[in-house]
Amino acid sequence: MLSTILLIIILILFGLYIYKYPPNSKTASTTKICMDYSSANMNQLQVDLVRNMISGYKDYQKRYIDTASNLDDAHSIWFDLETLKAFIYHVEYQTKQNTNIVANPELGLRIHYSRYPEFNQWKDFSDLDDLAQDPLGSQYGERHTLVIIPTIKRKDGKNVNFNPLDTTTYANGMPFDYPGTPSTTTVPSFGGINTKANNSGGNTGSQNHGGLYPPGLPDGSGF
Repeated sequence: MLSTILLIIILILFGLYIYKYPPNSKTASTTKICMDYSSANMNQLQVDLVRNMISGYKDYQKRYIDTASNLDDAHSIWFDLETLKAFIYHVEYQTKQNTNIVANPELGLRIHYSRYPEFNQWKDFSDLDDLAQDPLGSQYGERHTLVIIPTIKRKDGKNVNFNPLDTTTYANGMPFDYPGTPSTTTVPSFGGINTKANNSGGNTGSQNHGGLYPPGLPDGSGF
């Protein structure tokens, strides 16, 4: 009788444990990505500070850029939310596929200030083909934009650019001359909307362009 009661208690406790800590397969544990931040507060900045910073850029840095480039350079760029979420997801998902290479990687994104090539050079870059067909596309040439690259924290604590699809970059990141192959090779980057289908020819989630203002009008930013 006592052994039966103990067995029932053990089974109940085991059931409660399974309910609270459900088992995960190795695949699930390395691919599941938690995107629920409902318990965290949304980051915020004072409106006056945002207005001061944006106005300061337009009044100083942008003014010098406009003078040097002899054009009205872009002062903002727009990305749709789903494209941003998809890019972040794939950076994290692809990295988690390689947790046998890197345990508990600390990931981030580095935003590089950048500039579109002169329009007469676009023929050398196939990633700009779709943008060249856009009515405003040619006006993006020589204007300010952003390129976002995934980063991983090295053992020495430095956050280095890396390629989630290339495990050789996990330990020390990508050197400036990465990967030492022809210029058609791509790196994981984000700069807007990619209208091209994914393929296995070395493309690693590149996103080609966002909405620049100018040349696009109006920007609707309110700042």
